[in-house]
Amino acid sequence: MKFLPKRYICCVLRIATTFCVLGDLIPTSESAVRWLCTWPALLGWKRRIYWLFLRVSDSPGKKARFTLWGIDSSGYLIIVEILNRTEAPRDAFRSFVSRFKAFSDHRTWSTRELRARWRDYLSSDRDLPDEFSTSCKREVELAFAKRQAAGNPPPILIVVVACRADFRLSDNGFKNLLFLEKLAGSSRVVLRAINGRFGRRGVRINCWTPRSGTRKRRWRRLR
Repeated sequence: MKFLPKRYICCVLRIATTFCVLGDLIPTSESAVRWLCTWPALLGWKRRIYWLFLRVSDSPGKKARFTLWGIDSSGYLIIVEILNRTEAPRDAFRSFVSRFKAFSDHRTWSTRELRARWRDYLSSDRDLPDEFSTSCKREVELAFAKRQAAGNPPPILIVVVACRADFRLSDNGFKNLLFLEKLAGSSRVVLRAINGRFGRRGVRINCWTPRSGTRKRRWRRLR
């Protein structure tokens, strides 16, 4: 699994209050999506990310799942799934494992397919976040050209869990992580956590790699 540095953003409260609000903020999936759309640098990725479109998966009786698709300045495809604390964060990679067979079809992440879906998303009538409708089109097209020249490499898979503090992967979560690393490559799998904290001047949004115990457990099993 690829480890990325901790990042944070400080922002002011949009709604004035007559009292001081202090304490932790565990965002909903929708809020976490907004944060990542506005500040993709929270992920800790070393290159700039341009968001292409947002996928929302609705299942009967379950909460919607949000997946952001983007491309970085070097042409790498970035797929980010956002989970909240009620969606089994200790088995954070389960959804990616079950869906990887669909991703393994290179047509899904070909430059031609991504460009068509991006343009269709921008021209749709849906209520788009400002970060999509005001995308830097020229930079995105340059990133597409680099991706095409590189032969459409497999995507970077990132899971972001909204949680209060660090958590440990369960045994099943660890097994799914290893399985996904085997399929996609260890350098293409990332786990991040995200939350916020109210302060006197606004909200500090934190995004970090949780201390899941992955390294120690992996070393013990390889001995």
